[in-house]
Amino acid sequence: MISLGNKLISFVYHGDKLIYPNPIKDKILLWYDFKSMNNANSDKEILKDYSGNNLNGLNYNFAYNEESGYNDGLNFDGVDDYCTFNTTDSYRNTTYEIVLRWDGMIENKPYQVLMQTSSFWVDGVFMSNGNIRASIRVDGVYQSVEFPMTDYLNKNTVVTRVLDSDNKVLKLYLDGNKVAEKSLVADVYEKTTTRYYLNSPGTKDNFIGKINSVKVYNKPLNDEEIKHNFELEKERWNL
Repeated sequence: MISLGNKLISFVYHGDKLIYPNPIKDKILLWYDFKSMNNANSDKEILKDYSGNNLNGLNYNFAYNEESGYNDGLNFDGVDDYCTFNTTDSYRNTTYEIVLRWDGMIENKPYQVLMQTSSFWVDGVFMSNGNIRASIRVDGVYQSVEFPMTDYLNKNTVVTRVLDSDNKVLKLYLDGNKVAEKSLVADVYEKTTTRYYLNSPGTKDNFIGKINSVKVYNKPLNDEEIKHNFELEKERWNL
């Protein structure tokens, strides 16, 4: 964080250009960040896109109280809170980076969607039986990698999911470190609708916890770029 006297500054602009924070900008499609947001903000229903691509999103069903809404991050109550946003058409290579705090499974709801890009609820990042899961559909076949989240429960964590279609590999990183990887036997691309979700829009499979930041890239970030973004978020979210 940057301070001005005893006041912390979350965003710094030079004219219309956002110069802090400064994540990797190459091929970034959208970027939502909820630092310093609170439930009194007049535009709290809008997910502001900081990427420069004007891909703002929308919040639905947030109560904007202690359990639901903004508190230096966006709180999901595990009941019916969700967000929607749109990007461009299909593309081969993607990176999703999400700074989140997961507060655990909800009773009788063992499979929680955190982020998805398909009407089939397959492509994206999920919570399942205590694991974080990155998934993709390849030639109609479901493929995924996952890693236990036990040591990350109730902690701000940077989750990065990389689809490198050119090299046929799906990767999962936690706090800048690769924890899982899967080789894909077929050429793969993401055939998406343009609609994305944060959390399921239904009354089941609901995420409970906080999402602090979301970035979507139209390329596979490399290890150095992933580490750069992690070091930035580590400072901002006290990881």
